[in-house]
Amino acid sequence: MTTSINMYHTKTVDSMTTTIPSPHQANDDSITSSKIIFREIVIEDELIEAFKLRYQEYNNSRMIYWVYQNKNGIIDIDGYDLRSRHFGLFVNDEIIGYMRVIQIHEVKASNIIMKIAKLNSIPLIKPENSFTVEDYYPGAKEALLQLKVSAKKTLKICEPGRLVIRNNYRSLNISKFLIESAISVYSNDFTHAIMTCNVSHFSFYSKYGFNPVVGTKNEKIGCNSPYPLDLSLLLLQLGSDQFTLDSKKYILEWQIFFKENRYLTMDIPAQLITKLKHHA
Repeated sequence: MTTSINMYHTKTVDSMTTTIPSPHQANDDSITSSKIIFREIVIEDELIEAFKLRYQEYNNSRMIYWVYQNKNGIIDIDGYDLRSRHFGLFVNDEIIGYMRVIQIHEVKASNIIMKIAKLNSIPLIKPENSFTVEDYYPGAKEALLQLKVSAKKTLKICEPGRLVIRNNYRSLNISKFLIESAISVYSNDFTHAIMTCNVSHFSFYSKYGFNPVVGTKNEKIGCNSPYPLDLSLLLLQLGSDQFTLDSKKYILEWQIFFKENRYLTMDIPAQLITKLKHHA
């Protein structure tokens, strides 16, 4: 796990504000506009904004063919969202980043997600597979089966994905904060995380302990689209010894703080504040 934690206000529990009563009230006087807040998204209005952000950012990138082109053309939503925890990055209540974590069972917000889909005339079909990687990555289903067969204890697997950062907020440090926050939050609940990434991004994810799944190889996915992707299938053993001692320490601190306060924060990088002011 990367140790670039010094820039975050979440480096130690003592340095963080602890007066915020609930996730959707996180932008009070104790948090200024120079802060980015990570928290789970559970209310309808914010879920809609998250799905809009997914659609906008994917639709304006090489990932356009991974988005369901609905007639309203404003949100990206699918059946896996019914079994996902949804996490967002917020600046003054504006969502600027997002990722979901797919699990086996439906989440409490599934009824809200069904309602959003219905309002936008999008049919939500409950997936036959447990994870999206089984839908499109050759060998993923067999790899997951082999992992379960060879396991010495019960496996609890999740799949992080749909990671997006609003275009004008994109920076490596913000992406790191989103991923590290999510890992901290769900590493107690799951034993493994599986995902795909662009081959060119492997060095980034490998810092967090993600490794290619044994028996798989890089695959070119989406060959029928103008933008095929070279992808690797990656697996992370959560809580493994691949993390450094420093990383384990701050992950534990983040887990404790998030459990008590339901949010984490970081400073907006100074260079990004300058950039945002310039384009304002």
